[in-house]
Amino acid sequence: MKAATKQRGGHLHGRHWERFSEENGLSPTQLKHRVQAITTRVLAAAPKVVEQMEKQFGSCGTYKEISGYVIDYCRRMLSNLKTEPSEDAEEDIPVGDEAHEAVEKVAISPP
Repeated sequence: MKAATKQRGGHLHGRHWERFSEENGLSPTQLKHRVQAITTRVLAAAPKVVEQMEKQFGSCGTYKEISGYVIDYCRRMLSNLKTEPSEDAEEDIPVGDEAHEAVEKVAISPP
């Protein structure tokens, strides 16, 4: 999915969400509040999800590591909602995107 021509979540800033909302007939303010609410919920749920995964599949450290990437990504999303990209933002690789690429390479299987 793309939002305002951006495909990498770490590159999405407030103005991109505004453009996305306008392109889709949504309220920019409501959309940004919704993104913030969902991201905040993910941040709050992350530790509990790790705990549940470790109980169900055993503790191997992978769940906590992936959770750390998700948490970094969410923090970046929240920060970007209130900021504008730097001049060289296209060349910066955000923590969240690095996390996404790392997660794609990890095959998780129960012990």
